[in-house]
Amino acid sequence: QALYKTYTTGITWVDALNGTVRPVIAYAFFILYASVKLLAYNALPDVGVPFVVVYDTLWTQDDAAIFAGIISFYFGQRAMSKVRGRK
Repeated sequence: QALYKTYTTGITWVDALNGTVRPVIAYAFFILYASVKLLAYNALPDVGVPFVVVYDTLWTQDDAAIFAGIISFYFGQRAMSKVRGRK
């Protein structure tokens, strides 16, 4: 609880801005990631490449690891907090 007390300043707009930093950065990186993948898709040759090849090119094991890490961080943290009895 002492750690979270540092996040409140008593100034409403500062506290509200402080609460938006992590979500805004997360959304910005998602938009950047999606843009890179879209550009990679558009860069593929348009000669009837099978879907499996496109899928393997755009969704690699690294992408799966990044996705799993992000999902487990956001949703796993919430679930573990409930298990421990915190909100």
